[in-house]
Amino acid sequence: KKKKKHRLTKQDVAFYQSTAVRAIRTLYNHLLRRSASDARYQTDETRARIAAMYWKSVITESLNGVTWLARLDVGHEVRVLWLLCFLYVLQECPEGLICGSIRRFCVFENFQLHKFIRLLKLTASTFQSFITSPRETNDDTSDIISPWLVQESFNIICAITNTVVDECVD
Repeated sequence: KKKKKHRLTKQDVAFYQSTAVRAIRTLYNHLLRRSASDARYQTDETRARIAAMYWKSVITESLNGVTWLARLDVGHEVRVLWLLCFLYVLQECPEGLICGSIRRFCVFENFQLHKFIRLLKLTASTFQSFITSPRETNDDTSDIISPWLVQESFNIICAITNTVVDECVD
């Protein structure tokens, strides 16, 4: 007996896309904007605990969605916001948690290291586009933030790359 295929209408696709965008905006707002601007969350320990709470879901969904993220335009809101959240947890998460995950990525039965490296490359190219493609903004901060964001993203990627080498080469 053949299963009946359900095709999504354009309205269904638009609904699911808008739901995904709202979910990613919510993560971005809670993870980055609120905790970054709230004085209660500015200690290293507090930022590490917040990042650790989100680590598993952000890293899992990032690895699962790397192919999909790569298909999005380099300036697409979903891609940029998701990768900002990815960078935040990479920067703020406790080193032991990151190292443990990277060691698991290197195990051949669950080899996900290639997806993780692809995600780092995708992140670099996304934020590099902030320099190479001028953004249309009405404020004066875009000239300051863009170079800072690119530099900060490359610093995080370099540090994580060193961790990958340390954890996987042994």
